[in-house]
Amino acid sequence: QMGVGKTLQAIAVADAYLDEGPLLCVVPASMRYVWADELERWMTDLTPRLLSVIFGSSDKFMLEKLAAECKGGWKGGRRVVVTSYHMLTPLLPEFKAVRWGCVIADESHMMHTNQKFGKDETKMTQAAFDLVRNARYAVLTTGTPSLTKPFDMYRQVEALRPGMLGDKWEFADNYCDMRFENGRSDVTGGSRL
Repeated sequence: QMGVGKTLQAIAVADAYLDEGPLLCVVPASMRYVWADELERWMTDLTPRLLSVIFGSSDKFMLEKLAAECKGGWKGGRRVVVTSYHMLTPLLPEFKAVRWGCVIADESHMMHTNQKFGKDETKMTQAAFDLVRNARYAVLTTGTPSLTKPFDMYRQVEALRPGMLGDKWEFADNYCDMRFENGRSDVTGGSRL
């Protein structure tokens, strides 16, 4: 639901881990300024100089500078980057070069699980998934973990608890009433809900 404090809770958790490394907030593009404002409002001592908002590939210098700061080991302190899901793919090498202490993935249902058997996830989903998995800590927030079916939740759970639900096809078989029809997998159902 909207208005229950997901953003503030995520910021509070991330604030507790700022000594672990910089914070990355991956949000829908339309929410970048909203998140930047909320971060400045709730994180003490966070100045505009310590907060970077990534709008395009031309901003990669900010990530390169941050990666260089992390090379010798994180010395602690506030450093926050806000970006959109869509910017992860073109700047993935730069994002991966930073050792993130915490990643917040807002509206985490955007990390879709590919429904085609044997097919990889979208580049955007895989990029977000990799960054969440490689961070020391992660917070996923959403008011809608499954847009249409339980299968949508697999990538989110797998990012936080690898292997807990098996691979995505075991999950589909156990929880999504998976069927094969005309040589295609159908994971639109639900079982053991």
